[in-house]
Amino acid sequence: MDEGAAEYVARRQELIQIAAGIFKTKGYSATTFADIASHTGIDRATLYYYLGSKEEIFRDAVRGALTRNIEGMRRIMADSALDAVTKLQQLIEMLMVSYHNNYPYLFVYLQQDLNTIINDDREWAEDVEREVRLIEEAFASLVRQGIETGDLRDDIPVALSLNAIFGMLNWSHRWYSPEGRNTPEAVARAFNCVFLDGMRRR
Repeated sequence: MDEGAAEYVARRQELIQIAAGIFKTKGYSATTFADIASHTGIDRATLYYYLGSKEEIFRDAVRGALTRNIEGMRRIMADSALDAVTKLQQLIEMLMVSYHNNYPYLFVYLQQDLNTIINDDREWAEDVEREVRLIEEAFASLVRQGIETGDLRDDIPVALSLNAIFGMLNWSHRWYSPEGRNTPEAVARAFNCVFLDGMRRR
């Protein structure tokens, strides 16, 4: 386990994905570890070999997704060949694709009161909140840059424009499905059109 044997890691990820479907169907709070064991077809003792609790499943999935989001955000922000508007477009697409690839964990995270998840793990919650703030700050920085260069209008407060972006992205947990007619890239293109067409300086 400590050496990260490929078979163990693959099986653990498979179990985490199965748990994701149960969280989406029953809700995180209503799901028990016994439910997860039942749906995986293995007994609880065997499940404990891979996972310690449903909280551990959720935390590992969300933390891994957010870490990858931060890495993606930093790559976009560091690309000097891109202007602020293009970086905004790429950030929106990156997050929507992440919601798809990590379905439904990030959506469950958006829906939940963190206090129902963290129990005594305040460090986990603080780390997650810190990473979320980094992404929000990246968006804010790009909107300000777009205003300064004259690409974006300056009559809408930055904070209000961010509410519009995250309102679109985060509210998608109410209707988005990986099996739906729209790909995450198509959703991101629509969001970019709605946001940037409204924010561009005329």
